[in-house]
Amino acid sequence: MQQPHSRLLRSLPALVALMQLLPVQAGRAACPTLPVLNSSFETSFGSTTNVVPSWTVNLFGSGSAGVFNPGANAAVRNGRNVVYLSPKAGTSEIFQELTSTLLAPGPYELTAFIGRRTTLAFPASCTIELLAGGVVKASASCGPPAFDPGPFDSRKFTVDFTAAANDVDLGEPLQVAIRAGDPSPTATSQAIVDDVWLTNSPDGVTLYHEIYVPNRNFELATPLLGNGSTTANGVVDDWVTSRSGTSSLGIHNPTTTTFPTEAPEGQNVLYLRPQAGLSEVRSPPLVTPLMQGDYCLSVNVGQENAATDGFPDTCTIELRAGASLLTSVDCASSVPAKGTFSLFTLTYTATALSPGLGQPIELRVRATQAASALETAWPDDVRFLPEPSARTALLLGVVLLIGIARLAPRVS
Repeated sequence: MQQPHSRLLRSLPALVALMQLLPVQAGRAACPTLPVLNSSFETSFGSTTNVVPSWTVNLFGSGSAGVFNPGANAAVRNGRNVVYLSPKAGTSEIFQELTSTLLAPGPYELTAFIGRRTTLAFPASCTIELLAGGVVKASASCGPPAFDPGPFDSRKFTVDFTAAANDVDLGEPLQVAIRAGDPSPTATSQAIVDDVWLTNSPDGVTLYHEIYVPNRNFELATPLLGNGSTTANGVVDDWVTSRSGTSSLGIHNPTTTTFPTEAPEGQNVLYLRPQAGLSEVRSPPLVTPLMQGDYCLSVNVGQENAATDGFPDTCTIELRAGASLLTSVDCASSVPAKGTFSLFTLTYTATALSPGLGQPIELRVRATQAASALETAWPDDVRFLPEPSARTALLLGVVLLIGIARLAPRVS
């Protein structure tokens, strides 16, 4: 008699093979991040007092808050600037209402990096809140953390929230608040805030967490760039550069003449000008190796508002692991309108058979031009997210079925 599990075993290899043939790129307009304006506080050139662009500063008591540049020796999470919260006899808070609204179920994850100044104590309390229509939906304490005195340090704090289908605040605007408090009227304590992210879940199930990309929005530039200024040719802090022909590349702080809305995030952008050759930047190998699951990479790319200068022949965004090119997108296939930026997104599903599994991940942005012309691509705001894969989970389920079938008692 035929064994009852033999038909299953015969069909499983075909099922696995079919799943492996599914396309690795899933088209989506953007990675699952919700826009937080001035998220790493780079819009300000220098320090401010009680003003944080795109955020509302709320002071209760005699404290203060603003933008601060802790200097070249500080371990700022992203770019150069941070926000300081210095409460006295009350609280100091930054608050932003987003353009996104609360949807069910989400889920949502709010992330912020909180630090302590080298020479100052940390406030008595620190809170991160995700709100909808003024109602706190979820919060987390971010202090006082046990930071050791010494070089500027920061830690990641998260707030997770899943909305019920009958949540009365569905459709209300999402809001973010970060607050520090100290009851003492003579307090000199201070909390530092940097790199605020909010992610949601397109499938309504999975939470998504960003992978750290050093200098992802090119705000860290040497020297500090004024409006219209550019770094030396070939210099991009924290990225590896390559050029051929008479090409040039670097970091630029655009004016409103070049881009009426300036940079998509912060002040600076990258420029790639491949005159009769190649201009390329490569991230250092990221701390996260390639693992099974889904990945999403997005980059804003612009075309300057110039009558004579155009866009390069090719402009490619690549996701790599070790020596393997996993997937890429050509941003020259849909050139942004002059003076604007367009968002380009690529996704990749890594399976057990993927090349480069376990190898360091690397991101590349490159442009090529056959002629010696001033054609330039302007990338900015690199965001990289791993997305645990439903397809990978299904493959694991198939493997489990194989094991069950093999362990099933034989019937003669």
